[in-house]
Order: sequence, then C-alpha cells, then structure tokens
Amino acid sequence: MWNCPYCGFERGHVFQDSQLHGILCLNPVCGRFDDSEAGIGTLDDWDTSDF
Repeated sequence: MWNCPYCGFERGHVFQDSQLHGILCLNPVCGRFDDSEAGIGTLDDWDTSDF
C-alpha cells in the first residue's frame, strides 16, 4: 500500500496525464504530489476503477 513520503498519510489518488504520473496525497494538510519511482511502481497495484 502507498504511504505519502512527506506526511505518512495512507490515502492518495493516482494521477496520470501526458506529462505527469504519480500519486496525489489526499491529506488536507499535505496535498503533495509523489512522482518518485517507489510511488510510480505501485501504480500497477491500483484497480482501474480508482482512476
């Protein structure tokens, strides 16, 4: 499961477009974007209904 590398929050939203791909932290205090290789490696673990 993914954890935000900045705040440790466990909930995130996968984001992909032509220039960015990673996970957006859903913690209202954080909200940072994780494009690290570790976060990107977990994109395949997400169900397509999560997109």
